Amino acid sequence: MINVLEIGVDGFVKNDTDRRTLQKKRRLECSQFLNTYDLIIYCTINKKRLSINEETNNLTVYNLGGSKLFAFFRILGLAKSIVTKNNVNVVSAIDPYFCGFIAYLIGKRFKIPVNIQLHYDYFNSEYWGKIFAFRRIKRGLYSTLARYTLKRCASVRVVSTFQKEQLEKMGFNNLLIEIIPTPVEIKQEDSVDIDHTWANAYRSDEKTRLLLYVG
Repeated sequence: MINVLEIGVDGFVKNDTDRRTLQKKRRLECSQFLNTYDLIIYCTINKKRLSINEETNNLTVYNLGGSKLFAFFRILGLAKSIVTKNNVNVVSAIDPYFCGFIAYLIGKRFKIPVNIQLHYDYFNSEYWGKIFAFRRIKRGLYSTLARYTLKRCASVRVVSTFQKEQLEKMGFNNLLIEIIPTPVEIKQEDSVDIDHTWANAYRSDEKTRLLLYVG
């Protein structure tokens, strides 16, 4: 049986509304095929320094808050104890830099394979440069760190063929790249408030029309 440790950033554990309920349901479904499924979440919604342990069937969720610097070391320490306790076979990270670097350190320390998940284009999206112009230096550091972890992981999960092709163009030809799209619950998404920030970044005037393609 496979024992999996996943490291992510979210706040769905203590919020059973909207999309987080669906995420929790998917995690529970995945846990049925695993011996143990430990999920460490850095909660960006609640900044309090707390640790919540919820266990359902084979899924155990650890929800950590606090500043990112302190959370980094707390997650690293917790991950080490989980790997030792449950004899973890695979470590997966929800992003290639913050969570990905922690996963890389764990994988290197215990000699276990690391999987990195890419849910959008971290390297070539103009959106991040336009919206967060003041964070360009931070974005550059994150991009460098992401390339470092990707070169040293065992596999990468992407959500589209475009992402896979982009990684191959960037020189990640030796990676095992799996295309696994993210399912969308249409009825649930209809009730989500729309954030126009991204649209305003691209729209030069009121006559500009933007097309969002999902497929």
